[in-house]
Amino acid sequence: MLTRPIFLSLVLLGWSVPALAHPLTLDEALVAAVDGNADLRDAELALEQSLQRVGGAQGSYDPLLSAAHDQSHQESESFLGGSPLSSTTFSGTSSVGLTGALASGTSWSLTSRLASQSSVVVTDLSGTSQESTIDNWQASVIFGVQQDLLALLRPSAAAIAVRQAREQSDVATLAALETRQTVLAQVAVSWWSWESAWAQLSVAERAVAEAEETVRVTALWVEAGESERVELSRVQTELLAVRQALSRSRAEAARTGDALLVLVGAPTTSDAAELTPGGGSDLNLPALGDLDAHLARAREGSPTLARQRLAVENADRSVHDQRLSALPSLGVSGQVGMSSLEADAPTALQSLGGQSGFPSWAVGVSLSTPLGGRAAAASRSSANLTVEREALALDTLERRLDADVRDAARQTETASEQLELARARLKVAEETEAGEAARLSAGLRRTDQLLTARTARQDAESDVLLAELAQRQAAIELARLEGGVEQVLLARTP
Repeated sequence: MLTRPIFLSLVLLGWSVPALAHPLTLDEALVAAVDGNADLRDAELALEQSLQRVGGAQGSYDPLLSAAHDQSHQESESFLGGSPLSSTTFSGTSSVGLTGALASGTSWSLTSRLASQSSVVVTDLSGTSQESTIDNWQASVIFGVQQDLLALLRPSAAAIAVRQAREQSDVATLAALETRQTVLAQVAVSWWSWESAWAQLSVAERAVAEAEETVRVTALWVEAGESERVELSRVQTELLAVRQALSRSRAEAARTGDALLVLVGAPTTSDAAELTPGGGSDLNLPALGDLDAHLARAREGSPTLARQRLAVENADRSVHDQRLSALPSLGVSGQVGMSSLEADAPTALQSLGGQSGFPSWAVGVSLSTPLGGRAAAASRSSANLTVEREALALDTLERRLDADVRDAARQTETASEQLELARARLKVAEETEAGEAARLSAGLRRTDQLLTARTARQDAESDVLLAELAQRQAAIELARLEGGVEQVLLARTP
């Protein structure tokens, strides 16, 4: 994990207050990005969402409580021995059940039921009306178990759902790691670009100051008759050019600063424009090692490659599931229960535990298999094709990663050579400018060669800054491909 000094937290508290004017270090930008970057936040939310799905899938093992009650009323009329007969029946049933399933393929149920029936019968025999009432209460308790006999070979649908949710959580974890590597690399490159733009701005400001001084001195020479007026026009034109370059440098510094603030999730307010890059952010670059070693580290450490390998493994497990789905369903079931029949509810309930209760039990075996099996065959074929596609994607990704590592290694080596060349050219340009300045001071009042030498020196300074930025970009890209961005950033030399 990236180290977070306590003082770095002020970055997150200072985006909208005058404290923005303090120098912003690379450490502060990285910490702000970890907490504020939109891509990182989205990856964290996706990971949290996948973990919630695991909990949701595991919820299929939670017991289910159910309750029901129904009431009915029925009236009827008929004849008994030629005499009219009418009846009115009131019925009610209440039940409470608890059901559940286990990962072992076992499902169980516990159900209690209490039913009542009250009938009022009215008969008319020889003109005499007679009424009788019959009350019956029936109570029962039943416990049942069902077991899939092939559960050891074929996981249940609930178990598959839990495993797939965990697989997606693993994928989301690797995706978050991949996003973290990418964002940290982007922030580092953005901060270095911002720092380089400020350094270019310093070069442009010095160029303006030098041009203004040259104009002042040349004007004195022209006034004293020691130089032609065309020399003054030449240096004044050069002053206009460097002032225009200064405006471009200021715009580039503002643009790279805004880009950095957007990347770390901070608002690009007017106060933010006053931020300046803090010092001390160079990389302690190790010597470029053997290419095979870089390739091996990339294949081992790349989160992108790890995510694709996981996709292949998940597809293989899906094929295994589809093969097992062709097996027939074979299960056993059993249940035991106790029931009672009494004239009132309390007695009916008490009888469930007494000798007046009626015990019951049942066992059964079930077997089912689809005829034809076209659905299972199609599912297996689809799963096999998914494996082929994921394997093809893995192979392509491995070859692309190897190519990217080779290119990044070449870019790192080229950038180092370019930086060395740029520094050598700067030294020559500085010496050339010094020589032209000396000749001008010695009495040669022509400024064209001095201006040419000065422009070459300023260009050489810019080339050095660009070469340093290119070297850092190449180094961090190689580290990203190897999955070691944080290790490289932690190895910085302040």
